[in-house]
Amino acid sequence: MVTILKVGGSLFDLPELSQQLQSIMETQAGSVLLVGGGGELAEEIRRLDRIHHWPAIVSHRLAMQTLSVSALFLSELVQRPVVRSPQEFQNTVNATRGAVADLSCWPSIESLPPGWDLTSDSLAAWLASELTATRLLLLKSADPPGTRTSLQQLADTQLVDPLFPQYAARLPRIDWINLRDATGNGRVFPIQSIPG
Repeated sequence: MVTILKVGGSLFDLPELSQQLQSIMETQAGSVLLVGGGGELAEEIRRLDRIHHWPAIVSHRLAMQTLSVSALFLSELVQRPVVRSPQEFQNTVNATRGAVADLSCWPSIESLPPGWDLTSDSLAAWLASELTATRLLLLKSADPPGTRTSLQQLADTQLVDPLFPQYAARLPRIDWINLRDATGNGRVFPIQSIPG
């Protein structure tokens, strides 16, 4: 059993992020693979792209490099190794029950379409599908628009990227937690559950 834990880049400045991630990882059944968002680094690439009008592949590659920085950052926070392939994940997971994915050099990642419609949310969903993960858990800075929200509603409200519904459609389980919830209760919002 594998849980993909997508950590939004907007959470990187949360002082208690390390403790919250450790707590969430400990409650997951099976192994956990963290995927970090691009955060402010990716936003800077987006800003520069608007100025310099790079070809889509150039901005895509630069944005993907921000995921290496995110992976190293998360690895330090949770004290788990960075892995760059499914094989590395399998080799480390027995010893650590968790790892952090550096998707910038993950095999077959180049097959995904370049452009700003594909962000780390879709990459996490793609990875969950690639690894036949049992759960994708999205950690965000906001609540979803309702207690029962469709994948398309998430995309329409720009809480995920436009391609997310396509990559997430067949995942067996998707949940959402707002780590900036003022009540601190870490409420889990079920997004999708497909009976196995």
